[in-house]
Amino acid sequence: MATENNEAIGAVELKLYENKQYDYKHWLGGLFVIPSYRRLGIGRKLIQLALDHSQKLGIGVLYLQCKNEHSSLYRSFGFTRIHLLSDSTCVMVRAV
Repeated sequence: MATENNEAIGAVELKLYENKQYDYKHWLGGLFVIPSYRRLGIGRKLIQLALDHSQKLGIGVLYLQCKNEHSSLYRSFGFTRIHLLSDSTCVMVRAV
């Protein structure tokens, strides 16, 4: 979680089996930054913290589901699209 003045301004989650359609165990999900704090690098910091924590936990592969319009953010962290769920969403994967 990201905070400022003891107030939550952003969060990200590590989840187990988030998308029941696939038998993928570890997922990055729930990335959210309050709109007034967006475009300040907070989301990127949260993603990097989640990746670092995943590595410490010994997670080898991490999946995520996102809107296609946000996939370039995750590609910049080494994620690759593996499934197109619809015209607007996809599943991505990255070795940790």
